[in-house]
Amino acid sequence: MLYRPNRGQKASLMARQLKKLSVKAGLHRSNRARPEASSLQMARSVITWLISGSTFLFSSFQPTDLSF
Repeated sequence: MLYRPNRGQKASLMARQLKKLSVKAGLHRSNRARPEASSLQMARSVITWLISGSTFLFSSFQPTDLSF
């Protein structure tokens, strides 16, 4: 049986990942004074997070979730 977290846990997990990425990209408060934490690196990490996050979300959706 595969463990499937509910949506709230999933959102907090993704928020945690985003925080880790933003720390890595130099967005965190301690690094904000440093202008050389490049916006290109930040954009790259945000894009990779978006891609992984969207695939993560779409893979977890059930077909019944998409009933209109």
